[in-house]
Amino acid sequence: MLFPAKHEYPLVVIFHFDRKRPPCGCAPRDLQAHGGLALQEFLYNPHMNSTVSNRPARLSLVSAIFTLFFFGVGFMPFLPLTALVCYPAALASAIVSLVSGLRGLRRPGGHWMAWTGISSGLLVILAVIFFSILTALFLPLLAQGMGEFWKAIRP
Repeated sequence: MLFPAKHEYPLVVIFHFDRKRPPCGCAPRDLQAHGGLALQEFLYNPHMNSTVSNRPARLSLVSAIFTLFFFGVGFMPFLPLTALVCYPAALASAIVSLVSGLRGLRRPGGHWMAWTGISSGLLVILAVIFFSILTALFLPLLAQGMGEFWKAIRP
């Protein structure tokens, strides 16, 4: 046969020591044992990949890193008014992290990435809500204190 059929993949000859399991992405075709070394011919099949790609879990982990970054920058006291920008960004990325983590749990592999995204997303959502309520409660007291401060400075 001059040209292989569409379903046939190129032949790969690999030397390896494990005769029971072929390398990832290959299907065994022939086995000839030469002492401890095994010569196997494999048909390369790109669809046989042992590493499972769980994209929602990976997105959840990356989004969790951004969530923690935005929340940390928004929480820094020496950078004024960063909370106005960083808390909404942290909240948005936390929601993305939480939703994609829940979607990632339904697929095989990458569960630690999904759980990391879910836990950090949920914690940051709760923290942003807590600090927003805390700010709303203490804002009138802060305004009253600033008014008294200005009256004390300017007679």
